[in-house]
Amino acid sequence: MTIDRSTCAQAFRLLDDYVDRELDAQELERIRSHLEVCAVCAAEFRFEASVIRNVRSKVQRLAIPPGLEARVWQAITRERKRDSPPRAAAIDPVPPRDEEGDV
Repeated sequence: MTIDRSTCAQAFRLLDDYVDRELDAQELERIRSHLEVCAVCAAEFRFEASVIRNVRSKVQRLAIPPGLEARVWQAITRERKRDSPPRAAAIDPVPPRDEEGDV
């Protein structure tokens, strides 16, 4: 595989998604192959992966207070209703006809 600046630039752009496994199978393989032959990108990958591992190990999952999620969804619903345009009255597209079929 030929390594050039554009290949490394592409790898760098996708590195975060690669670390998070958010790429499709073809892109994952392309980046993995590049990392096998490019020491600079491989070092960057190891660094980013270690940062993410360290952050994840330090971050706690906090339980939300009881009722908070429901209050947030209620507020969202209120805002959506407030911001939505008023609905027009239903209009019958076909005018009523009399018994003889005239409008």
